[in-house]
Amino acid sequence: HEADVTVADAPPRKKAEIREGESPIKLVDLKVAADWGERYSLGQVEVEGIERIRPGVIERRFASQIGQPYSPEKANKSIEELIETGAFEYLSFEAQPSAGASIDLKLNAREAKRHNLGVYAGFGTYEGPILGIEYRHTKFLGRLQTFEVEAEFTGRGLRGDIGYTNNWFLNSQWK
Repeated sequence: HEADVTVADAPPRKKAEIREGESPIKLVDLKVAADWGERYSLGQVEVEGIERIRPGVIERRFASQIGQPYSPEKANKSIEELIETGAFEYLSFEAQPSAGASIDLKLNAREAKRHNLGVYAGFGTYEGPILGIEYRHTKFLGRLQTFEVEAEFTGRGLRGDIGYTNNWFLNSQWK
């Protein structure tokens, strides 16, 4: 990249602008003209390595970036949000130049287990003996949604939870 820098003296300050005890400071105008090269926009997003998740669900996370100037920071943020769902064991992307002034993203994914089962036990001074079981489905209906069921038995009684998490409000960009 090249940059041209021009330095020129600024007009001198008037005496009234200089405070008592302050030495006159010489100001300069600095103008920088830079040619950063051609700007690339995001073209297509291709996903490889997924089996149970619908490809459109992942591609939708990048929909607002398509046709916009390519930003590795925005692409990384989208990848991080996908990883936070717990649906992936591994997820990376490779930016590849394509026809025209665009960049295509190739996502490589390895899905995590979609079913998780947990069992726990313990003892509390208030609850007494505690025994619990929990089940989590991280790719519910082929989307990046989570369905959870938990049951806990204690000396004081039974407690249960059923949960559903949609990571993006109505499949939008809103989290």
